[in-house]
Amino acid sequence: MQSILQNYGTSDLVNQSLSGEIKFDDAVNEAIKAWMSAVQQTRKRMAFPPMSDGISTEDFQAAFKAVPEKTTASPSDLHYSIWKVLAQEDDIASWLSTMMSLPFKVGFVIK
Repeated sequence: MQSILQNYGTSDLVNQSLSGEIKFDDAVNEAIKAWMSAVQQTRKRMAFPPMSDGISTEDFQAAFKAVPEKTTASPSDLHYSIWKVLAQEDDIASWLSTMMSLPFKVGFVIK
């Protein structure tokens, strides 16, 4: 694990993993394989054009304002209360809308 973390995660091993050169078929469990597949930056994924704008702060705030608070946000039955509160704060909503836009802008998928 230390070899992956050295140089701030920019080692040859990390680059090979992200590019799909390293196969994890039998070496790890299903959850790790699914995660590695999701973060790989294959040629096909890299060919998608990057997004120019992203999700605006206003769109982020409107989306969470429109959803009923008791809407379930995950299999653990957590509801949207925290998101609705965070969306009310302009500074936090701006940061979260940027974080939500990054996968679309740089071409990777979060599962």
